[in-house]
Amino acid sequence: MTHTEALLYAGGIVGLSLLYGVTGNQFLFTSFYCGMKIRVAMCSIIYRKALKLSRTALGDTAPGKVVNLLSNDVNRFDLVSVFIHMMWASPLIALVVGYLLWLEVGWAGFVGILVVFTVVPLQSYTGKLSSRFRLQAALRTDERVRFMDEIISGVQVIKMYAWEAPFAKLITVARKLELKIIRRSAFVRAIYMTFLLFTTRMALFCTMLTMVLMDHEITAAKVFVIMAYFNILAYTMSQMFVRGVAEIAEVLVALKRLRKFLMYEERDEPNRKQRIVKDMKNGGPPDIARIHSSYDDPSRKYLVSLKNATAKWQMPERPVDKKSSSQKEKEASEGYSGGSVEFVAPTLDNICLDCKKGSLIGIVGPVGAGKSSLLQVILKELPLESGTMQTHGSLSYAGQEPWVFAASIRQNILFGEDFHKERYDAVIKACALNHDLEQFPNGDQTIIGERGASLSGGQRARVSLARAVYRRADIYLFDDPLSAVDAHVGRHLFDQVIGPKGRLSSNRITRILVTHQVHFLKDADWLVVLKDGQIEIQGPPLDVFHSGIDFAKLLNADDDDAEDGKSEKPKFRRQQSTSSSRSQSSRNSLSSEDELDDMIDEKKEKENQPAMVALEGTSKGTVKGPIFINYLKAGGNWAVLAIMFVLFLITQFMASGFDWFIAYWTSQEELRDLYNVTLDAQEFILTNKTLQIVDSEVPYLLSTETCLYIAGGMVISLFLFGLIRSLGFYSMCIKASQRLHDGMFNGIISTTMRFFDTNPSGRILNRFSKDLGATDEQLPKAILDATQIILNMFGSIIVATTVNPLFLAPIAGLTVIFLFIRKVYLRTSKNIKRLDGITRSPVFTHLGASLMGLPTIRAFGAQEILVKEFDALQDTHTASWYMFIGSSGAFGY
Repeated sequence: MTHTEALLYAGGIVGLSLLYGVTGNQFLFTSFYCGMKIRVAMCSIIYRKALKLSRTALGDTAPGKVVNLLSNDVNRFDLVSVFIHMMWASPLIALVVGYLLWLEVGWAGFVGILVVFTVVPLQSYTGKLSSRFRLQAALRTDERVRFMDEIISGVQVIKMYAWEAPFAKLITVARKLELKIIRRSAFVRAIYMTFLLFTTRMALFCTMLTMVLMDHEITAAKVFVIMAYFNILAYTMSQMFVRGVAEIAEVLVALKRLRKFLMYEERDEPNRKQRIVKDMKNGGPPDIARIHSSYDDPSRKYLVSLKNATAKWQMPERPVDKKSSSQKEKEASEGYSGGSVEFVAPTLDNICLDCKKGSLIGIVGPVGAGKSSLLQVILKELPLESGTMQTHGSLSYAGQEPWVFAASIRQNILFGEDFHKERYDAVIKACALNHDLEQFPNGDQTIIGERGASLSGGQRARVSLARAVYRRADIYLFDDPLSAVDAHVGRHLFDQVIGPKGRLSSNRITRILVTHQVHFLKDADWLVVLKDGQIEIQGPPLDVFHSGIDFAKLLNADDDDAEDGKSEKPKFRRQQSTSSSRSQSSRNSLSSEDELDDMIDEKKEKENQPAMVALEGTSKGTVKGPIFINYLKAGGNWAVLAIMFVLFLITQFMASGFDWFIAYWTSQEELRDLYNVTLDAQEFILTNKTLQIVDSEVPYLLSTETCLYIAGGMVISLFLFGLIRSLGFYSMCIKASQRLHDGMFNGIISTTMRFFDTNPSGRILNRFSKDLGATDEQLPKAILDATQIILNMFGSIIVATTVNPLFLAPIAGLTVIFLFIRKVYLRTSKNIKRLDGITRSPVFTHLGASLMGLPTIRAFGAQEILVKEFDALQDTHTASWYMFIGSSGAFGY
């Protein structure tokens, strides 16, 4: 080869490398972009499905499970979009490489290919095992996240009764069961990582062994070309193809879980569309729009009519029958987590009720009589088993559990309706919120719900009531809204809002009130007494009171409630802080001069506090070294870390040592061939005396058999030490994950209520779902991959410089360039990754709040509004993710 040809070949290699860098980088970017779009689409489908779930399906689906679907399962689509193309590209590359090996060394090359294709099925089987463990771990994660969601929701009760230790033990057990499955998956991953070091070198060793047995010449030109071919083959088949099999298997698991969720029963949607009245008729009150429709027709006598209505809840129950292992595996593969449906006795039995237009219907009865279930039937949340129900007109609903979301008080009251100041102010006054708003520095613009300043139970109830009253509707459903307020506040709400002299009655609006406070119902137009799901008696209140029905139990219960209600009973939800519970009475008092000083003090105290936590805080700068060291120390003491460091060094020494020995063995064979050629030529020319002189000048050469034994021993040692290293490292990482989780949970459960007031549940669940999942699965992979790549790089540099020290010159120049690029890249990418985590939390918060307020959302017909808000939050997160994948490939050229 001439000098010019050599330069042309070198230029061709450089040009092809540049082309590969450009096209390969674009391939990765486009693949991640497609995976991102699929993930976003799946998240949108999951949220829209969650808004349609029936109450039965909702009881079987904890918010933690849906959060796990959004955080872990859908993320599988990000990677599978890259590896799925390797399923067809890798076999094609293997055929091309096999042909080139045939041209180079003949049948000996196929022996090495056979080794690679023997390892590939083993690695593919490990991928299938990993997917099976992934499903089992996902089910365990669902349970743990569900427990966490319940603990966050009831943390005030837990702290009040000092139940931190029992709940910590519960979470610890759930975490250990989860890590038991993750540990198995990690060990499978350890075997996979060991094969990455072992496969190429074993294939090269078997090829050289075959060449020796077939008396083929071993030269550096052949050996290093074969090694390059096997590196390509191992990368495509043993890494990318096998990784593709594992990723596709995990995506199939995620798809089965998503399919199971999407197949849940949906709520029966009404055929008619919601009527929204936008204009106002002349002659009506300035703050309430007159509902002008066919329902104003005098012939339409009843707006709600139930005839022989029977309904019952379907309760999920754990199975008691024993199933075969094959059945269990089949159910597990389909994402089935156990449970069957038990049909209980009817909740409502043979209900007949007609609600006249403009009337006030009171519903009373003991606990469990079916009062709330009757409202759920009217809302179409509880389907009828038999009978008929007809509603004529739009609905507005105030639930028994007041629901607020992370927004301002005004946004909670408007809930998508247009703002009309006169009507808004009148509703605020009627619901006794004037004095409460005066206590907040920002008035009705104060953030409530899970974010910012918290509300007491009575304040949440009145905000929920104001939301229902502000909405224009034909029928208003009130599910015991007076139980969470003081007696005098309850009287004010009844007189100004619900009662015959209230703002709703003046517009001939139908009101259905469920309450335990029977003394309010003497002013009702119709009274219904429920017992055991059946109507015991109904009629005008005076007739019912004189019918001989014993109201003593109800009255006694009301007295007990009234005693407890003198200080507004908190609904033990995470929005209420200790300070808010102390100030409930003062906030809800309408005319108490004795508490005026306390109210002023509270106002001054709140003025010194921020009104809201607008965005999750973020760390700045680089990831400090002690953070990484602390993570490793969580997995073991310094002795364990020292042992792992030694195992990493030994493994890399064996890998680099094998590469160096192949070069040494090749040089030995070339010297041996050269010596044999010289010896054969001189047998015809030289004498025996001269031959002895030549023989004495030949340096010592290792025999071919000795080289085979050494190389074989190094390959086997590499596999053993690599396996021990990988297993030990993953064990250390699992232990670190356990300790980090325990420390995070102990910090959460031990902190003050102020933390829960200023941090929404979605943010906390994000730490215990997505971030912890990354710590369990992605972080050990990344550390092991990075460590293996770095050690391989140093090993290659050492081997190359021992052959020719001149290689240090270009390596030094490239090191300076790469360090500069690394500094620029890390400064940007870390902040973008932090932004990705920050923008993800509001998505989970929005999902959790939506699941908690589903009946109210569907009663108001606000699904479209919340879907748009969810899409907006998801767009924000997607923008940060798009920047991340863009910055990740910025220097990929």
